[in-house]
Amino acid sequence: MAYNYRISTMPSYSKIYRSLEGLSTEEALVTLNHGRDPTKAGILLFDNVQNLARIRDLRIGRENHMNVGMSGLWVEASDSTDVAVFDLNDKQRFIANSQRADLTVDTLLGFLDQEEANATGYLEWMEVLVRCTKPLNHYMAEVSARYRATAKLVIPLQKFVVHPLAASGKKQTIPSEFKDGLLDFLAQVGQLPADYILRKLIIGGDGLSYAMVLQLQAYLQFHKDPFKSFEILEPQLQVWHTKWTDLIRIFQTHWGRVSGKSTNPASLGHSAGKIGRAAPSNMKKVEFYPGSQLVHLVLDARMLDCWRFIASGNRQEGGH
Repeated sequence: MAYNYRISTMPSYSKIYRSLEGLSTEEALVTLNHGRDPTKAGILLFDNVQNLARIRDLRIGRENHMNVGMSGLWVEASDSTDVAVFDLNDKQRFIANSQRADLTVDTLLGFLDQEEANATGYLEWMEVLVRCTKPLNHYMAEVSARYRATAKLVIPLQKFVVHPLAASGKKQTIPSEFKDGLLDFLAQVGQLPADYILRKLIIGGDGLSYAMVLQLQAYLQFHKDPFKSFEILEPQLQVWHTKWTDLIRIFQTHWGRVSGKSTNPASLGHSAGKIGRAAPSNMKKVEFYPGSQLVHLVLDARMLDCWRFIASGNRQEGGH
């Protein structure tokens, strides 16, 4: 780099460093102004990070060590978002009404559109048959059209602006340090203990991040100030982690015997063995993409087997 700088083929190291530092400062200011704007909203996402600092020249006092901290992102909500839905006073009013006392299972089931759920289930079976049967492939357009016609709430594809936040050296697993890390992230989006916008702020991450926020809110619940009690935070478990947790549940429930070959033909492990797939090395942390592909592949095979049974006309008496 020094040689290229001397022959004028690239800028100097100090110049590059100052340029990057200036861009970082400008981005931090943009993020701060967006977070302070009462007419706009955003979502704070964060997670713990680890980085192994490997020392190439080992000497006394120089050892490999793990850098542990927290990193965060500020995601701008779309311009069509109604900021009134983040009103903290509105949430407190609903909690005071205590409508949850009248909540029943029938009420929850009433929120579901059973007609749409049944129609989607029928289309799932048709989609597998049409997609996996070559003479029927030309019906895929019709199946897709019926999916779109059945859907009641379609979320349009849209692009979100994401701002990286400065990382924190605090450990997420220690509540006191986790609180300091959250305060650091909140300060970067313009929310300070003595100067903040009184509204809910959606915050989320993986399962540990979500649980730690709930734990902090339980510890600080007796503070009267909404910021000091973290009442302004609305923790949400991110969808990607929910899907991963559900995938792990499926494997743990339906895999069958973990050691040795599974002899139960209804188990997921038996089907995986037939196609040469090995069992996950850790059932508590299944790899998402290979595991998801295996589950969907076995599901397609089982559904096609049901179609084969129906087409053959060999229904048992009283069967469906």
